[in-house]
Amino acid sequence: MSHEIGQWINEIQTLQEKLASVQSDRDAANESISKWRQLYNTEAIQRRDEAKQARETIAQLKAKIDAAEKNSLPIPGENEAVEIEGEIEKIQSLEELRVLAIDATRERDRALKEVQRLKEAIEEERSNHLQTRKTLTAALGDAVDLLTKAKSASGEGVAAISQTQKLSQLAAEGQLLATEQEPLPQLPEWKEKKID
Repeated sequence: MSHEIGQWINEIQTLQEKLASVQSDRDAANESISKWRQLYNTEAIQRRDEAKQARETIAQLKAKIDAAEKNSLPIPGENEAVEIEGEIEKIQSLEELRVLAIDATRERDRALKEVQRLKEAIEEERSNHLQTRKTLTAALGDAVDLLTKAKSASGEGVAAISQTQKLSQLAAEGQLLATEQEPLPQLPEWKEKKID
């Protein structure tokens, strides 16, 4: 009988040690999840700010383009080419031709610089977007791993894991990319769910 009691006591101690280990793992997972949540929220805020700045920059650039189009020389079509030829024939001095050529060259150079600047801004936005997507996909994957470990240790967190897996899958498939018709996605605040 005392031998059975000793076995029970040993088994209880073993279970208590396992429970302490699982609780320690759970606490470590909670701490890690908290850090990831903080990083996620920081990244979300930063990306929202960048998206807002990008929208403002795009609006400013569109306004500049519209203003430049109103102030620039029209692109000659078939009828306009004939009119321009007529204007050139009316030029009587070499000095008038030089002034016209200089103005046209300046306008062309200004337009080319603006086009180049716009191309660079678009490429930078694309690059930033891809980097954000990679970072968030990696963070979501890590969060899924942590939640899976925490779930297996405590048996909870199924809803959070499935939601995170869906977001991770959408991000991996590229479905979270913004289109021109849709506004840029707003990342939600990560609400804390403590695993007990």
